[in-house]
Amino acid sequence: MLAVVEVQRGARLAEPEKGSRSARELLDRVLLIDLDRDLLQDAVSFTSARVRSLDAIHLVSARRSGTRRMLVYDRRLAEAAAAAGLEVLSPGA
Repeated sequence: MLAVVEVQRGARLAEPEKGSRSARELLDRVLLIDLDRDLLQDAVSFTSARVRSLDAIHLVSARRSGTRRMLVYDRRLAEAAAAAGLEVLSPGA
């Protein structure tokens, strides 16, 4: 749940008057996936010289959530997501 704290902190710093409230409203609409031992073990199968650990965790999380599309800003993650069968949305590419 550290990510939740960081999102709320960032929103509060960006908008002191309403940032924390708007962050909570946004997070209420987001599916949060627990990072557990099984997820980490599954992520190992995606890691390579080109796919970093955190990218592999993102890929496994996307697949576990049942998503078919992934928004990415990183070329290597985009390539790995496409190879994993996800439709890649990459603004500016």
